[in-house]
Amino acid sequence: MEYHEKGDLQRYLTKRFPETEARTITTQLLEALGYMHDNGFAHRDLKPGNILVMETTPIWWVKVCDFGISKRAQEESTALRTTAIGTKYYQAPEVCGMYSPDIVSEEVHEEADDTIYGVSVDIWALGAITYYLLTKQHAFGSLQALGKYATKRQSFPIQPLVEAGASDFCKDLVGQMLAASPGSRPTASQALKHPWIEEKSISSPSEDDTLDRPCLKEQLANSAF
Repeated sequence: MEYHEKGDLQRYLTKRFPETEARTITTQLLEALGYMHDNGFAHRDLKPGNILVMETTPIWWVKVCDFGISKRAQEESTALRTTAIGTKYYQAPEVCGMYSPDIVSEEVHEEADDTIYGVSVDIWALGAITYYLLTKQHAFGSLQALGKYATKRQSFPIQPLVEAGASDFCKDLVGQMLAASPGSRPTASQALKHPWIEEKSISSPSEDDTLDRPCLKEQLANSAF
């Protein structure tokens, strides 16, 4: 991976981000994930340490990198369903073995395919990142808390977002991305049409500029459906 003097997003997580900046970063990451998912590819380890910071002014410009454990979403579906992937705090409930048909409606569970199931872990991870940017707190600080939420014994932790002054549109999208049910999370393309994303006033870099494309292209070339 090429060197970037500004480092990764993890370096900047020392304070709450203004909502406008969090939205800019979230939008760029959704565009990057949309490209990957449209090509049948799931990153599976999206986290601040895998997000390069290219610029911070006049607007944030970030780029997804490190595709070390990414996979074709239709490939090795058993592994996608059973292997512990990702990084603590950004792992979806199903990755931690907390996924259950009881969490998802029968209709969604029966119709969900491996592609949807695979890429939805990236949407969860992005929701967890956005939540942290806004609150400087992890939505679920322990497996116990995540388990309670996944099994409907604990409600979505909205209070930190309220205390951070997040707008209603913001709280709505973050809540959708952090839905316990994989099938209830929006796709990247759906999230990009959410009012919170569409109300941004400053243009973001194109999807061509939000991926570490040489690394992704190498992965795409070495993978098959």
